[in-house]
Amino acid sequence: MKNYILIVLVLFLFSNLLIAQDNGATIVKGAPNIFIKCWQCDMTRMKRKIDFANYVRQRQDADVVVIVTNQSTGAGEKVSIYFEGQRDYSALQDTLSLDIKDTETESIIDDKIISKVKQGLLPYFLKSPLSNKITYEVGVEKEKAVEKIVDPWNSWVFNASLRGSFNGSSSSDRLSIYGNINANRITKKDKWRFSISSNFNERHYYFRDSNNVVIDTSTITSKRKSKYFSGSYIYSLDDHWSIGGFTNVFSNTYSNYDLGSGFKVGLEYNIFDFEESDRKSLIFSYKIGANYNDYVDTTVFFKKSELLFSHNIGIDLYQKQKWGNVSLGASFFSYLHDIRINNLSFNTNVDWNIFKGLTLSIGAYVSFVNDQISLPKEETDVIGTVLGDRILSTDYSAYTYVGLRYTFGSKYANAVNPRFSGGSRTYYFF
Repeated sequence: MKNYILIVLVLFLFSNLLIAQDNGATIVKGAPNIFIKCWQCDMTRMKRKIDFANYVRQRQDADVVVIVTNQSTGAGEKVSIYFEGQRDYSALQDTLSLDIKDTETESIIDDKIISKVKQGLLPYFLKSPLSNKITYEVGVEKEKAVEKIVDPWNSWVFNASLRGSFNGSSSSDRLSIYGNINANRITKKDKWRFSISSNFNERHYYFRDSNNVVIDTSTITSKRKSKYFSGSYIYSLDDHWSIGGFTNVFSNTYSNYDLGSGFKVGLEYNIFDFEESDRKSLIFSYKIGANYNDYVDTTVFFKKSELLFSHNIGIDLYQKQKWGNVSLGASFFSYLHDIRINNLSFNTNVDWNIFKGLTLSIGAYVSFVNDQISLPKEETDVIGTVLGDRILSTDYSAYTYVGLRYTFGSKYANAVNPRFSGGSRTYYFF
């Protein structure tokens, strides 16, 4: 046993000596250290295309912090790339942006982002010891006529999806079908959104003995069906204020709705400029409107149908900085005829890089439920409770998580080796 341990130690030391001689990574002397915070970036590809920089794992080791964010534009996304210098480069800051279409492939998107990152890094390299080694080219098209582009779709974008699944065994099977169609039109001034969806789930359970022989020809069947339509129009009043109208029509056997419908108008105020909303926002919102509900079964309030008026208030804070992300939200909903029928919820998500190498992640959601107006008067039987066919009474719902992540070792991350990784795309979540 002692000989075995000795052999393992010798092999371990020998392998580390080999690694120390050549780890496959080239550290570029004089190049700025770059920390990139980008969940949608292909970091393997970026390191290969921008191989003249030093990539570090911690922002505290970086000379340049790069943060990549994205916002939906209806026909795609607007990507913003923020550059912030540290230490000798602290005087340099910049923001670049680019537009991405829904029809573009991941490869095209990767190249666009990499090209912009490369452009944004130029001022930092000009200030670095490598400045005398920089050459560049500028492509200029001369005397090109300006052409006005006419969009035949007038900024409307449509999406349709249909999926189905089936899984089964000798004791049970399940069929699931889902379809969705949505249409969006997003401009700087206003936003239209429409969505139609339908969902169907059916399960069968069979009774068999230890020899897998059917002992009861009857089966237990569980069904859930839902249909949903929603529409909204939002108008931008200025850089901080917005108004909107919202409507929906739906049915849901699980929630005891044969037909539900509603219409609300809303007002929203963002303390920060909406142009900065991909990095920071503090939004106050208020909605008020009416709902008409037709229920499958009589409710605990002895209603088969009813017209109700309701309102809700929301507060949402979002920050995305080089030290991490934080989002906090609170919402209060109540019916106007009886404020005791209400719902109060809170949510938070925090990713905080406390110090070099240590990141704290906290998330929580809690909802105090006092607005289950659709609860059926007849109690759900034991089978229905187990299968989850019908909505059940509850006073609250909650979810929470907490985690710590600590990394240490070499500060550089220049080497690229995607072998046996199942693909080259790498995602980072902060």
